[in-house]
Amino acid sequence: SQARRDPPLNKRLDAMMQAFASSAENGMEALSPKNVALALNSVAHFPGYEAFVKRGKERVLSLCRSGQRFHTQSLAMLVNALVKRRAADPELLAQCGQVAMSIPPDEYSPQAVAIILNGYSKCGRPDAALFSYLSHVATQLPSGRWDAQGTALLLNSFARARVS
Repeated sequence: SQARRDPPLNKRLDAMMQAFASSAENGMEALSPKNVALALNSVAHFPGYEAFVKRGKERVLSLCRSGQRFHTQSLAMLVNALVKRRAADPELLAQCGQVAMSIPPDEYSPQAVAIILNGYSKCGRPDAALFSYLSHVATQLPSGRWDAQGTALLLNSFARARVS
């Protein structure tokens, strides 16, 4: 794309990202799980933003501990963002795992199960209880939620999942 070949434009885009990240960081306590996930995903592959990611992790822990209800897709996006950023520490993963296991099976989609499972597999922190729960969830999903992509994602995620 043209942005990659235009250093002045890249500089302006970086400045805008920094400004937006600063604004989101300052208002992190007001963000929902979905919005925290979107914010963390936006900087997952960019250097810097350590303070922003730290505030995001603090917000995630706060939301997990507060009993806040998470939509399965929001939780999946959070786990994915933290793993992509290599910011998924054991305490945070444990809290996210507890949240995942508190969500009733009928609220999951094949994609959400696959993304959560892949996140824990990729970061090298498999969780036997969570993997067992997600296996149960996958077998309980109504047939109407299955499509070719969901089936392929789940097959791939369970192929990668290993607990020693």
